Order: sequence, then C-alpha cells, then structure tokens
Amino acid sequence: MSTSAIPVAPGSLPLLGHAVPLLRGSRLDYLLSVRAYGDAVTIYLGPKPVHVLTSPDLIHRALVVDAKKFAKGLLFERARPYVGYGLLTSDGQFHKRQRQMIQPGFHHDSINGLTSRMTEAAGRYIGNWRAGQTVAVEREMHGLMTSIISHTLFNTEAALEFGTLVQDSLPELVNSLGKRTLVPATWLYKIPTRGNRRFHALASRLHQATQQMIAAYQADGEARGDLMSILLAARDATGTPMSKEELGDEILTLFIAGIETCATTLTWAFHELGRRPDLRNRLHNEVDTVLAGRSVESSTVSHLPFTNALIHEVLRVHSPTWLLMRRTTEPVQLGAFEIPAGRDVLFSPAAPHHHPESYSDPFRFDPDRWLGPERRVPPRFFIPFGSGGRKCIGEAFAWNQLHVAIAAIAARWQLDPLPKHQIKTGAGAVLHIRHLPMTLRPRRGCQGK
Repeated sequence: MSTSAIPVAPGSLPLLGHAVPLLRGSRLDYLLSVRAYGDAVTIYLGPKPVHVLTSPDLIHRALVVDAKKFAKGLLFERARPYVGYGLLTSDGQFHKRQRQMIQPGFHHDSINGLTSRMTEAAGRYIGNWRAGQTVAVEREMHGLMTSIISHTLFNTEAALEFGTLVQDSLPELVNSLGKRTLVPATWLYKIPTRGNRRFHALASRLHQATQQMIAAYQADGEARGDLMSILLAARDATGTPMSKEELGDEILTLFIAGIETCATTLTWAFHELGRRPDLRNRLHNEVDTVLAGRSVESSTVSHLPFTNALIHEVLRVHSPTWLLMRRTTEPVQLGAFEIPAGRDVLFSPAAPHHHPESYSDPFRFDPDRWLGPERRVPPRFFIPFGSGGRKCIGEAFAWNQLHVAIAAIAARWQLDPLPKHQIKTGAGAVLHIRHLPMTLRPRRGCQGK
C-alpha cells in the first residue's frame, strides 16, 4: 500500500499541523498515543508529512534491516547549522570516515584507561556537597557529568574553566535546539530577537572555546593520556587527521550527547530511588559490599549487577532520547506500506520500551526485570542508544560514567526527596525533569562538608 493508506493522526491544525502537541505539554505521551491508530501513523509538521513508526519491528527495520535506505533526516538537518557536522548530525561517507577515526577512543580498553579520571572527577565534585543541603538534583547531575567529561576529554588545568563554560551554556542551548528542530516556521529563528541573539551567542561562545582548547593542544603537541589526545592522533585511511573544525564539531557533539543524556538519566535514577527506599537500600548494600570504601575502578564496574539493572531500567522507562528521525533515500517497504524516497519517518525509543509485547507491565519501574528470566531482551526492544550502524558510538563510555557516578554518590550520600514535591517533565533535545529538589544526607561513616 502507498503512504496515502497510512492513517493520519487527528488534531492537525492549519499551517501548524501536529506541531503544537509536539512542542507543548507531554510530548512523549502524544507520540505514544498515536499507536492507537496503527503501526505507522502520519502527522504533519506544518505542511510536511512525517510518518511516525510505533511498532518495534518497523523501528528495527528502519534502524537495522533497511538502514542503508535511510539518511539522518529533518531533525539532524536542522541541527547542523548550530552544532556542526559531528557524528550526531553527519551522514554518508563523511559519517563513515569520522566514525572509523573516532572509534578507537571509545573501545573498551580506552574507556577502561579513562575510568580513573572519571572517578577522580566524580569524587572531587560530590566532595563539595554539604550535609543537610537541599540541591536541585537536575543541576547537580549536569555539573557532575560536565566535570567527568571535561576531565576525561582534557587532562589539563584549563578543563575546569572549560567545564564551567559548558555548565553555564549547554542546558539552555540544548533545550532551545530541541525546539528549533521541530518548529515548522524556521524563519522565526532568523529574526534578531533577544532570544535568538542569545542562542547564537551561546553557540558561538562554545565553538570559540572549543577551538581555543584544540589550538592549545596542537601547539603543545604532548600526548596527555586523555580523549583529546586520542582524537588528535586519529587518522583516516589516507593518513589524514581531522581538521580543527572537524575536531571541534566532534567535541561539541560529545558534550551535547554525553552530558545532557547522562545527567538526565542520573536525575531520573535518584528520583526513582527517592520514591523506593527498598531499591535505594539494595544499591547502598551492593556498593558497600563491592567497593568496601574504595573508589570505583574499571574492574569493579562488572561486579555491580544491581547498579547495572537500575541503569537499564531508568533508560528503558525514562529514555532521555525521546525522538529520532530518519529520511528515506530510496523506496522502502515498512510493513504493509511502501514509503517513497525523500520521506521523513519519526519514532521514539519509548515505543519499544513501553510496548506491551516487549515488556510485561511496561510502565512499572522494576530493575529486577534485568536480573531475572526476562533479562535477555531482544536488541530491538531496548534502544536508548539507537541501533544498527548509527548506534551511539559513546554507548560504552556512557555506561561507564553512569556506573561511576551512581556508585560514587551512593557510597557517600543518600538523597532524600522533599515531601509532597511533584515533578514536572520537559522535552527539548532530551526528556528531562524540570526541577528535582532533594536533601543530601551523608551515609554512615561518611562525612560531608
């Protein structure tokens, strides 16, 4: 059947299409709600038709089986002017070249070698917390991830200053970027309003700071045992290194993808632990037993099964990446429908994560589902990092820093929720908790400031 047979979701507005529910309110709930109309459903972003895939099998087909028939699509196309041509947004042969050059920096051996720097950064950051202090967890987790990535990427004193700039600029930049990629009337963002000028200033400041760091490394020429040194040493098949612009785009991509998604994951994790003292106690017991007062090392990460299950379940129930898009480069058969070339398809990792055929009682938060008989979940049902040839290259890096962060915090602190506080979610580039105040309480035998 042709695309004309794909059902159209109700509620389209003149000129705007279905953009309003994707920009206001619970956007993820809206994407999940269209599943009621079929495995593929058409919505409109302005006058542009976009096909929403709600079936795990169709999503798997687009990401893996027929991946060569798809390019990145509208979402990433609109992001390129602001974040450049890093792995997140690039396509085709250029994407393939960059991925092959960067891959060694994200091999398990490289990541294991960087774990000590992650642990040092985490220990320094949470060591500044004060007993009895009520903190905005979403901001603290962003600061923690910024510190970890900055010190893993840059083994230099300038890492602290660069991290501060990122902490001050990135959340606002990423939130605005998420909206810009979905608004049909892109001309609105070309008007020199105060908000648009600020957005461009933030993006420019990050790009300039990144180029300054690259120039300093190139002038020094010293291998520092950090991720930046690995990227500088990378060569393509012809022996050519990345240009300063290419390096800058990849570094900015690493910060956008690595900080925002992991900080959001940690925030959701401590929200769930605050709601479930039984889970929090299991985490504390595991960390106390395995670490026994020592710092997290690469060799101990695999000995934290409950921590690992907790992270899996947070990524399943609260996947930070709530929206992905692809564009057909040739006709492709998706289920009963033949999609012509040049059409954008849209899907959310939450579709397979919350699908009743994927998981029993899919909206229940239960880390034990990753420890019991259900733990061998088919890959197409768990895609927080995407799937196929364009799967996030930093997946292993992210898993490592999430384990390090959760274990480091749990070993020293208990985060208690404020009574009666109701969370609200927001969805820019990631699905996040807007504000999560919690009180810091030192664990037994651990002294806070």
